[in-house]
Amino acid sequence: KHLSISEITFHVMMNVYGKSRNVDGATRAEALLRSMQSDGLSLNATSYNICIDAYARRGDSKKAKSLLDEMIAISEVHTECRPTIHSFAAVVNALAKSEAEDSVDQ
Repeated sequence: KHLSISEITFHVMMNVYGKSRNVDGATRAEALLRSMQSDGLSLNATSYNICIDAYARRGDSKKAKSLLDEMIAISEVHTECRPTIHSFAAVVNALAKSEAEDSVDQ
């Protein structure tokens, strides 16, 4: 029997990785995001926000901003991926935790 995994199940699993203390938790959450894409499941702002938040928790502002930029780029066609206030706040959080000297300028 084939087991169907829904977007909600992916989101729960992504949250578990993203909020874990594992160093690779954000990377694993993003891997699930990419799996959703390849499996033909619908991505939305929540899908991206979970990953952005996961990178923000780890102070990885480059990856967080990269995902935000991806959301902005695809949101014209996929309006369900339009960034929310949470998307921007998570990137600001990542920049605040970042040790990059130019984080304030960004």
